[in-house]
Amino acid sequence: MSNIKIPTIVSLCLISIPALLPCNAAPPAEPKTSWPDVESFEGKSLPAYVTSEKSSIELSSEHIQDGKQSLKWTLQNGASLKFATGPLGNVNVYTGYGGYSRSSLTLPVKLTGLSKTAKLTVEFRAGDEAAGHYDIPFAHVGWQQLVHHYTWHTKIKWTKGNLRSKLDNIVIRASGIEGSTHAYFDAIRFNHPRDFRDARNPVLQAWAPKKPNFTGKPNPGPEELAKLQTLETFFTPRPNTGASAKHWQNEIKRINQRIEKESLGHGNPISKNLGHYFGFLNLIADRYATCPSPEYKNQFAKQFITINHWMQEQGLVVNGSCGKANNYVGRTYVDAVTKAREALAKDGSLQRSLAYIKWSYHYDDRFFRPGKKGEESDFGIGQVVSMDYLHNEARRMLQIALMHRDTTERFHHVNHFRTVLSNQITASIKPDGSLFHHGFHYFAYGTMGMNSISGTLLELSKAGLPVSRPALDAIKLGIMRMRWYSGGDTVMLALCGRHPSGTQRIPAEAFLKLAQAYAPYLEGKWDPEMVAAYLRFRPAKAVEKRFHGYQQESHPHGHVSMPYAGLGLHRRSHWLAGVKGFSQYVSAGESYANANRFGMYLSNGFLEIHSHPRPLPSVHGSGTLPDQGWNWCALDGTTSIHAPLSNIANGNGTRIERSGGSFNGGLSHDGRNGLFVLNLDSPMQAHRCREKGSKGGPFKARKSWFFFDQHIICLGTGIQTDQIQYPVRTTLFQKHLNGEHTTTIANAETITLGEKTNIRSFPKGHATFTDPYGNGYIVRNSDPIQLTVGQQQSRSGYDKVDTQGAYATAWIDHGPNPKNAQYEYVILPQTNEEELQTFAKQLKVSDPAPYQVLHQSQQAHVVYHRSSNTIGYAIFETPTTDQPEPWLSKGPLASVSQTCLVMIEENEQQVIVSLTDPNIRPKEKTPTNIRITLRGTLSRTTDEQASYSIVQNENDHTSITVPVLHGESHTLYLNKR
Repeated sequence: MSNIKIPTIVSLCLISIPALLPCNAAPPAEPKTSWPDVESFEGKSLPAYVTSEKSSIELSSEHIQDGKQSLKWTLQNGASLKFATGPLGNVNVYTGYGGYSRSSLTLPVKLTGLSKTAKLTVEFRAGDEAAGHYDIPFAHVGWQQLVHHYTWHTKIKWTKGNLRSKLDNIVIRASGIEGSTHAYFDAIRFNHPRDFRDARNPVLQAWAPKKPNFTGKPNPGPEELAKLQTLETFFTPRPNTGASAKHWQNEIKRINQRIEKESLGHGNPISKNLGHYFGFLNLIADRYATCPSPEYKNQFAKQFITINHWMQEQGLVVNGSCGKANNYVGRTYVDAVTKAREALAKDGSLQRSLAYIKWSYHYDDRFFRPGKKGEESDFGIGQVVSMDYLHNEARRMLQIALMHRDTTERFHHVNHFRTVLSNQITASIKPDGSLFHHGFHYFAYGTMGMNSISGTLLELSKAGLPVSRPALDAIKLGIMRMRWYSGGDTVMLALCGRHPSGTQRIPAEAFLKLAQAYAPYLEGKWDPEMVAAYLRFRPAKAVEKRFHGYQQESHPHGHVSMPYAGLGLHRRSHWLAGVKGFSQYVSAGESYANANRFGMYLSNGFLEIHSHPRPLPSVHGSGTLPDQGWNWCALDGTTSIHAPLSNIANGNGTRIERSGGSFNGGLSHDGRNGLFVLNLDSPMQAHRCREKGSKGGPFKARKSWFFFDQHIICLGTGIQTDQIQYPVRTTLFQKHLNGEHTTTIANAETITLGEKTNIRSFPKGHATFTDPYGNGYIVRNSDPIQLTVGQQQSRSGYDKVDTQGAYATAWIDHGPNPKNAQYEYVILPQTNEEELQTFAKQLKVSDPAPYQVLHQSQQAHVVYHRSSNTIGYAIFETPTTDQPEPWLSKGPLASVSQTCLVMIEENEQQVIVSLTDPNIRPKEKTPTNIRITLRGTLSRTTDEQASYSIVQNENDHTSITVPVLHGESHTLYLNKR
């Protein structure tokens, strides 16, 4: 920017009176003893608490942000403007949705000149003592809405932070000014909570869109231009040729009436949120794009341009007071400008609107950011993004690319968009199919992202401009993995994020769109696996001609581990058993003050069994109804502190808990069976359940789940709390009683819902149960057990209303402040009472028992499953080498180099070994080598395994070294000799 001299304002007043008085004398200032919530200068005279020195102030209607007037300050070098507000009060308030709103100063200001030396300094004062300040350079002509939070990530330079509680006036000083100039102020909020994302700093330098150098890139030929033209048709509505002239006349009339009613024009402020105006602009743009009559089309264009120009004057420009309109708000404006781009081009204002949209969406930063040393500087690969980006912004980036006027330039922008989007997709979907937002697997954003991006990917493919095959494969993995953590079409409640309804559905239509997007890579055919999945969710569609040759898939069957999501998923026939944990790397979920407020235990080993209704089981249909009396402390499979809701309720901020431990995750054994562990180490949960002022250690437990075919063996050790008055419990089940699901069986006794709550106690720690949905439980060697069948009272997950419902709930009671408590039980999903009792009798005979717990301590949980002839090892602590552990003295595993999960299955010819380190270490790029030694002489079945494992035979033992990265499961097939 050149050093532009600000023009001197020549005036007799400026010459005759050194202190600068207003040229047009304002009426006498009206008395004022306190500042309003919003100071918009709407009175007949200047507020008494606003004064100036070496300058003049007056009320003005020339430039406004709110109401009909603003404060006009005519200033020169050394001038000052004072707002003697009186005490500003508490400037450290946290409130609003998620605790996102924090105390701030909102200061809309319009500068009228540019200068490299001129600046305004906003000074926060306590009496005559300055406490802090920030500067406003003269780097932008137009309105800026400056928002500075007093404490949260503040950009205010506090020189005396101890005075923040005593602030009572704000002074703005001018320096570096040549001659005189004007500044306007309006709609000031001196101390008001605003979302921390609204923070807006002064413009430091002018911004202009980047002009990437496409030199060397091949120019498009006729075929490429035809593809581009096809793509553009998806973003322009078709003309409505069936509408009459009267229809278009009425539309024009209605739009004019609304413009007049809402005062949308020069001299009037933007009085509603931007989304309101963007929606109106989009409506006009839609009429413009669909109207076939040139006469009426021109009138729609005029209406659109009038409103757009007015909004630009109000600050809808680069660096302007409206700020960056992107994400949920800005997408409607991008849609409007896309439809009306020809009208804006004729008017000569398209580039200004396009520049604003590029600035709002960080288009240049994401697509043409400077590369690191050694990288191509003009063509970055895009930023690592979240699923919310794919939902809200990716399509708008494509629309921006399509708005470039030059055809060749437009083609290069679209082509580059394809490259960057391909990289962004592969970066935002983890190797296990986890869909990240807010730093963890967040299904709500994952499904929105899939719904949105699937349509865009299909359009690109239809135009012959698809994203890369690896990008399609990555997004296919993400959506196909959804089938594993949804019993039918609703996903596990543990993945609810801040939406604890139990009704979140997988995006079925996205399966079909993504299947179709594969056509350029499959000779025009659709991906058969995704079509098959789609037809399972929409079986009635199978008769349609377009699905000829495609078959509906059967239910997923097997076991999948998702280490980035902290999930172990076991599927058989029509049921899902899924367990969720968390660690220092894997988040427990997300809670706000008014969203999922009581979800503190959703990742404490919540074991969900989705079994009803068939063929597509759901959360509600399987007995979990969060808004009908659900006990938020009694989640199936969890070990939790049963404190009042007021203790477990989230406060006024965002809660995304991570554990003190890292040993959390699962192992998939040959894709058939599996193992999952949770090393619970939670200072936060313990703190929430203690009385204020009490101190103690974290809430701890080591939990494991062994999934063998139709059996789930659940173990726990080391359960402990201290200085907490509330009991710790491990919940077996909590099932809603309704319709056909009203009967619970405990030790062969049938219990139904009555007028009073039925209570059964089992003090010896042994019992059998069949829950109302047909799942069997056998508890052994545990603390006392209790069952209640009756009405429960609770609160909704959004903490809006009291709730009530009838439930059967069973738990193992470890009591207050347990020390090294433990439990053992086995679940038989979808069994019957006869099978359950037969299984229980078999367990009493150790030799032919269906399973045996070979070891259960803080160091390791070891289980043998007879019918599969498999042993599972959850090794929480590395065994010492000087003194062999008893559980390693016999059996197939002789030694292990570190903590890990191992499953070993034997048949006559083979030994099948699976192992992993569940500590994902997400930033690590080098695998961790796990070395195990097996008894017997074994060899690889094929050479394919040589790339990732080494087998050495030593003294009738076989040592295997496997490199493991990010919690991935490895299965080796070894021949016996």
